Amino acid sequence: MNTRPAKTAPTPSLRSVVLFAIGVAGLAMCITLLYLGMRSVMDIGGQCADGGPYVIAQHCPDGAAAAMIIGMFGLFLFGGIALWGGVSLGDPWAEVPLLGWTGLFGTLGWNFLDYGVFNPPAEQVEWGFAIPGVLFEIMAFAPVVIALWAMVSARPRPSARVAAGIVRQVRPIRPNTLSIREPEPASPEAEAPEGPSLTDERRSMDGALAAVVARRSAAPSESVVAGLERLSGLHDRGSLTDEEFEAAKQALLHEEDAR
Repeated sequence: MNTRPAKTAPTPSLRSVVLFAIGVAGLAMCITLLYLGMRSVMDIGGQCADGGPYVIAQHCPDGAAAAMIIGMFGLFLFGGIALWGGVSLGDPWAEVPLLGWTGLFGTLGWNFLDYGVFNPPAEQVEWGFAIPGVLFEIMAFAPVVIALWAMVSARPRPSARVAAGIVRQVRPIRPNTLSIREPEPASPEAEAPEGPSLTDERRSMDGALAAVVARRSAAPSESVVAGLERLSGLHDRGSLTDEEFEAAKQALLHEEDAR
């Protein structure tokens, strides 16, 4: 029986790792600048102005304008760098920069909710802040909920097609003549193994093998025997669930009967 070596993921390049780290760190910095700049403006009532020919009623806090401008333009720059490095690294790193959307609207929405609902300056709900806060939080977390729902829905489930694929994988390449040997009698000096000698899955496989031998007048195919043994081994190691093991076993026996 031939075995193929397991495929290993390629080692990521240092450049891809550095680009990804710089991009993610820059995204976090820009979201923080926007959060702090917006919060400083909301501390003085939510509006301010500087410059121009008219009398300014409310000056902006020092550094607020610079923080907002750097944060907005930096999101595009560092977001692109993070995506570049993430795509080079492959899944799941390529999707990590997309969480910047949730981080941005989630933090800005929290500012609105904090000043409009939880700690309003006038000690009553400020709807001008509360409504944008709710909308921002929906924009932040709705894509995450949809993505999680899609991932759960896309999980494979046991079916006849899955069982047929498992049978094709466990079928040996070169069938040989079946050889059944009687078990050797255990010596009195041998130590008794701990626990049961045969698991329930092994007994089920032996019963299926006996049914195949009884139904065929000639010796059964080595592919069926080897397939059942490998299915049982996969199930014992936890690679197959109970449903997948039973479905694959029935599919293998059905193919043997159809010959």
